[in-house]
Amino acid sequence: MRGHRLEQPPDKLVLVVDLDETLVYALRKDRAPPPVLSAADETPGLAQLDCTTVVLGDEQFDVLLRPGAVEFLHRMAKHYEIFLYTMGTQEYVSQILPVLDPDGLVFTPGHVCVWTPEHDRTTKELARVGADERQVLILDDALYAVSYTHLTLPTTPY
Repeated sequence: MRGHRLEQPPDKLVLVVDLDETLVYALRKDRAPPPVLSAADETPGLAQLDCTTVVLGDEQFDVLLRPGAVEFLHRMAKHYEIFLYTMGTQEYVSQILPVLDPDGLVFTPGHVCVWTPEHDRTTKELARVGADERQVLILDDALYAVSYTHLTLPTTPY
């Protein structure tokens, strides 16, 4: 899916949210699992986290949702037009969106920007969102991938 020229209501700003390591953590199944904190740390164990499996060709990935991500997106959707922007492929994103936004209420059609061969895989282009930069806030863990760092609220990688 590609971004489209945004016709935003005057009462909503635009929130552009990164996918990997901001909303989810993906781990190839043939690699060691991420460290799991104990109950003493008051952090849920891996079995208690929202996890889905994504299959890309002959590779499988465990994709863990950042705790609170779905609730956060629903709360923000009341105040922002939300775009998902990722360097992942359409095939990858199409398997994660049903978990992040099962009712399609957060990422409406045209509000998902994925990597395609005609786009640079190292820099996210705000022009693909189609919003005036004065109305945009970006949430991303990788400032190097965002050319508009003055609009970016850096997140701790998940």
